[in-house]
Formats: sequence, structure tokens, C-alpha cells
Amino acid sequence: MNILLLKLQLLLKAELALAKAEARRRTRQGVMMALSLIFLGLGLVFVNIGLYQEFADAMLNARAAFTVAAINLAFAAVPALLVRLDRPNPEEQAIQAFRDLAWQELSQQGKQWQDQAKGVSQLLSLAQGKGGNALALAPLLALLTRLLKKRAG
Repeated sequence: MNILLLKLQLLLKAELALAKAEARRRTRQGVMMALSLIFLGLGLVFVNIGLYQEFADAMLNARAAFTVAAINLAFAAVPALLVRLDRPNPEEQAIQAFRDLAWQELSQQGKQWQDQAKGVSQLLSLAQGKGGNALALAPLLALLTRLLKKRAG
């Protein structure tokens, strides 16, 4: 039973460590993304003003607006691509491996218990048989053993 508790503790600690690491990474990503978007927004405002003024002189106003919008969309894709590159570090991968191992061990233990339970239920169904409940025969068997002891004694 101690091994089972050890496996459960290992699984719990691994899950907790992974959750903490994931929360740290998500927080770091969120802060960096927010900062990036703030500065990107400020920069784009001034770039938009400058580009629009530049393009408005050289081409139609609508075409200048579409050109600035296309440039904005290209810049908007960069932070999203950078966030997708952030993967779990080796420490997190090791913890995931421990968690998976503990989960596999617990699953195997559960299957063993399930097989044992099936065996017990099969024995009980065989004991019941066609003649009724074998437990009802217990008083009769007790009486027979007492009679045999009296004869032998």
C-alpha cells in the first residue's frame, strides 16, 4: 500500500510542478505579449500617420490607407509567431516524464485490482451455481464437520 501512496504522491507533485511551471510560462508570455502590443501599438500609430502622409501625396487616399493596413497586419503577426515558439523547457519535460511514468504505474495497478475483482466475482458466481447460494450451505457444512469431529473424538 505504501508503494501506491508513493506513486500517488509522485503523480500529485509532478502535476503540481507542471502546473506551476505552466503558470509561470503563461504569465511571462502574457506580460511580454502585453508589453509588445503596447509598444507595437504606439509605434504603429506613428508609422501609420507617417506612411499615410507619405502615401497620400504619392497616390490616392484609399490606396494609401490599404497599404498602411497591410503593413499593420504584417506587424501584428510577428508577436503571435514568437509566442508559438515558446516550448516547455527540459525541466518541464523531465517532470512530464515522471508524471507519465507514475500515471502508467497507477494504471497498471488499477488493472491488476480490476482483474482480481473479476476473479473474485467469477468465484462467487461459480459458488452460487445452479443449486442456489453456497452461503446457505454453510450451516449444513458446519453441522457435518461437528458430527465428524464427534465421531472421530
